[in-house]
Amino acid sequence: MRVLVTGAYGFIGSYVAARLSAIGHDVICCVRNVDQGKRRFPNHTVIPCNFIKDIKPEDWLPRLENIDAVVNCVGILQSHDLAVIDAIHYKAPIALIEACRQMNVKKVIHISALGVNESVDTPYAQSKLKLEKHLFTLDYNWVILRPSLVYGSGSYGGTSLFRALSALPWIIPIVGSGKQLFQPIHIQELAKTVNIVIENSTISKMAIDVVGPNTLSVEELFILLRRWLGLGEAKVVHVPIGLIRLGAYLGDWFQDIPINSTTYKMLSYDNISDVKPFIKTVGFTPSAIQENLTREPSSVQDRWHAHLYFLNPLLRISLGLIWVLSGIIPVFFAQHPEIYDIFNKIGVTGILATLCFYGSTLLDVLLGLATLANYKLKWIGCFQIFLIIFYTLVISFLLPEYWLDPFGAIMKNVPLVFATLAMMAMSDPR
Repeated sequence: MRVLVTGAYGFIGSYVAARLSAIGHDVICCVRNVDQGKRRFPNHTVIPCNFIKDIKPEDWLPRLENIDAVVNCVGILQSHDLAVIDAIHYKAPIALIEACRQMNVKKVIHISALGVNESVDTPYAQSKLKLEKHLFTLDYNWVILRPSLVYGSGSYGGTSLFRALSALPWIIPIVGSGKQLFQPIHIQELAKTVNIVIENSTISKMAIDVVGPNTLSVEELFILLRRWLGLGEAKVVHVPIGLIRLGAYLGDWFQDIPINSTTYKMLSYDNISDVKPFIKTVGFTPSAIQENLTREPSSVQDRWHAHLYFLNPLLRISLGLIWVLSGIIPVFFAQHPEIYDIFNKIGVTGILATLCFYGSTLLDVLLGLATLANYKLKWIGCFQIFLIIFYTLVISFLLPEYWLDPFGAIMKNVPLVFATLAMMAMSDPR
């Protein structure tokens, strides 16, 4: 079968595409960044899509030529713009499904999430619930898959957050009582489920809770993940709900801070279901998380990712503040005459020197604000490195004595370059 997989380079989408291809299906990867998709899936057909913009059926019709089935794996946890969440979780999928009906696509599988219901009042949950309600009104061959916490050799979203929290030094912070329950499902078994649903014509017009066979509390899950990562014992600390809410509020404003209202509420509710209907529908029994983790021992990359998860945004914020303050402090607090000496030595004097001074400080502030806003970090980082090297070379030539400054005014530029390279390397969360 020819299967179109949307969101094919995401955590779930990439495993689904790989599984379907290995079974023998002709997979068409539909992604936002075609160049990245072609690099990751060189043997697959890769076509573009944008769930923020593609909200009309006619946007999807050309992509569905000779397609037998569609698997929608696109999702977003949080956004400042509620219209973006609504487009990604509701408007674009509705347009896609209507186009599938017009093109006689045999089946549509939509990856939703367990625990999406009226009581969870996040834009993430409510937009997904709105789409599910719409699907239940359609006389069409659709299937909704609602996985619990998805884990595997890679990680993204909730799994990455759980690993990072379990890997903190000395303590394991737990939200509230830590008794909230999960039924983790392995990513390979979710991908296997997708394949079964595609090939089984009797599975239609239903929502399937995709869950593992055993139930773990948040506390038990964190302790299990810490042991899997090979880390030493740590003290479990129950963090007051009020403090978590404060962190979630801050995370709502700074989008790449891992804790936000959606993740907070994800940790506040049970995420479980009866596994028997799932087993009966798909015809296999999923493995317990303890068994799968034993079969897939953690690697150094897993430990690096867990340890760097919180350091990544902190590194970006600290670098952004350095640039902002390096532009503000010379203007308002400490105008060093040496700066004008440098301009004078290269023939820039008078009003032109003043304009260069204020222009360079404004540039520093703008680069810092762009970094804080997480805007095109790879391009911004390259420009920052260029400026650091340029400033360093100019000062080294005109004021070489600054290399002997006891506070390391110029020497600090060396680690700053490598810190910026590290920020750029970690700028892509996928």
